[in-house]
Amino acid sequence: GVYCINLGSVSYSGIYYNKDMFAEYGVEVPTTWDELVTACETFAEADIPCMTAGGKDGWPIFVGAYGLIGSLYPDQEALVEGLWTGSIKWNDAQAMEMWDKMKVYAQEMMESGASGIAGDAAPGRFASGAVAMFTGGTWYASAIEAAEPGFDWGYIPFPGSDNAEDNQYLFGKYDQGYAIAANSPNTDTALLYLEEFSDPDNYQEWVNTVGFFPTQPGATLNTQIGQEVAPYLENFKVGFEQYWVAPKGAGQYANPWASYFQPFGEYDDAQELADKVQEDLQSGLDANQ
Repeated sequence: GVYCINLGSVSYSGIYYNKDMFAEYGVEVPTTWDELVTACETFAEADIPCMTAGGKDGWPIFVGAYGLIGSLYPDQEALVEGLWTGSIKWNDAQAMEMWDKMKVYAQEMMESGASGIAGDAAPGRFASGAVAMFTGGTWYASAIEAAEPGFDWGYIPFPGSDNAEDNQYLFGKYDQGYAIAANSPNTDTALLYLEEFSDPDNYQEWVNTVGFFPTQPGATLNTQIGQEVAPYLENFKVGFEQYWVAPKGAGQYANPWASYFQPFGEYDDAQELADKVQEDLQSGLDANQ
């Protein structure tokens, strides 16, 4: 049966970029990993940090790289299944490409002071023009606009693959929903509320206010972030963390997190980290045989 009516979705896998800064330095919007590396090198030559994120909080660093994971593993459900069956390992050849790129992302693309920036401060730092790009979810758009209303920014999928066709997906999650308990004494009232909420004008106003991608037919996100993601919405996919359930007994490093790399974590060597992540995952898989 239907347990909950979903109200909208968000993406956590993209990159905000400073349109004026890109134009000033003649940098094309990157569509591949090599182009992203080149863009960062161009900004570095001008003493401009490439990226920022709320490294002080930890999670914005690994969530910021979810698009990198998605570009290398577009079928996120198959990735999770492969990890459970053992057909995919976090230290196999494809995963090593991911870890090597995550190391570059965490240690070279991120500005040197990102580990001291709080998650709620990162949008404002990006909007100030201090950095060229900001990895983060679509929910940050309103904070960027509030910090600097005239700031001209764009939003693109994280180009983690060397093949541009692999980099046209946005990954995220369906967020918030309403359910009515079957034994509720107020079922009729709840249904009336949902009917009013679902009125096209009301739902449209709600979507524009909260910034969710609409799930109700006929609605569109009439905001800056809505315009930016519109070309990619047909390629929206549910991301890794919505599928992943770690096996009981798995170690603390059994996750594909870029934040394990220094300066956000303790690892510097990609192979050493990959082996540790697979070891911690394997301990859980073995415990459940």
